[in-house]
Amino acid sequence: MSLEQLGRGDGTGFRAFVCITAFATGTPKQKSTLRRVLQSINGWKLEKIFIYVFTQNRTKLESILAHPSTVSKIVEATHSRCAFGSGGSMTTTPECLPWEHRLMIDHVVQTWQRKPNLYAYLEDDLIIPWDAVQSWARDTELLRKSSQGLLTRGFYLYMENARGETKSLVNGGTFPPPQGFPNWRCKFRVGDRTFVGLPNPYVCFWLMDSQQLSAFRVSPQWHLNGLHGAMRFWGVREAAAFGDGFLRLGDLRKTTDPNLVDCQGQPVVPYHYADHTAAPQLDPAAGVHHLGLPTASRKAGSAPLRPVHEFLVQSEKTCPSMRIMPNHVTTLRGGVTYGKEAHKVILASNCSATG
Repeated sequence: MSLEQLGRGDGTGFRAFVCITAFATGTPKQKSTLRRVLQSINGWKLEKIFIYVFTQNRTKLESILAHPSTVSKIVEATHSRCAFGSGGSMTTTPECLPWEHRLMIDHVVQTWQRKPNLYAYLEDDLIIPWDAVQSWARDTELLRKSSQGLLTRGFYLYMENARGETKSLVNGGTFPPPQGFPNWRCKFRVGDRTFVGLPNPYVCFWLMDSQQLSAFRVSPQWHLNGLHGAMRFWGVREAAAFGDGFLRLGDLRKTTDPNLVDCQGQPVVPYHYADHTAAPQLDPAAGVHHLGLPTASRKAGSAPLRPVHEFLVQSEKTCPSMRIMPNHVTTLRGGVTYGKEAHKVILASNCSATG
């Protein structure tokens, strides 16, 4: 089995483990949205698809599913855990629900005899069609061979208007940019494919094969307290959904490869020209349809949506045995002092806090 095979649409032998975070509210909007999300994933033409939905309220979630059999398992986490490295300590808070999937994936990799070879994480308002998986597989194999493993194939978010007619980018601004595509820094060609790095590559979703996941799981970024630099200012929820997008960023910034030197982020997406006179267009198969559930439906109860650094500092206050020690201190935006590199977080082996 190879990603080239998957890119051709042959899912024989591929087993996907898909994790979805769903803060169950029971609203009609969430009900229709989640059903569409599950329908899209169950449409992947693979040998087996395991769908695990993580929620703070199993009863509410079951009430909005048309057929509970469309998911493999509902994981209720009323006291969600943000797992940390260094001894397996963790903080317990509803805000940690988006990080529950890391603990489950660890369990699957360590205990399942026949392990999945595709892994995905998404929030509960994204449609991931089968052709997006095929396109990702083709480009991932291509980029591995051509970018020294420094770039990963990403996706872009789009929304439709009320009539379903137009698409608009979410988070990434407009494409092409108003100032003109010729001045865009990160764009390059590999064979007959052209790629571009978007200003904000966050799409609330990641997809990896076993090779990517193995590298991700042994990195500090697999754990919340291993996040560093700019990711410290991301929300706790957003950081969980970004995946390994910053894993090789340090190496990327050191490269002298003329095709890569202008790329300041790892995920890139394919684009093309419909004709020589038209503006460039992002490939439709790289798009992820964002159905747009309200932010309130992505948090449990009154749990605030805090940046990672603020969450960790608060965890230190509520858990005296955990210390956050700035390493290579520098002043960042807002005049707040944090570590230039990853903060060194020292935890007691059984520390539990309530953020």
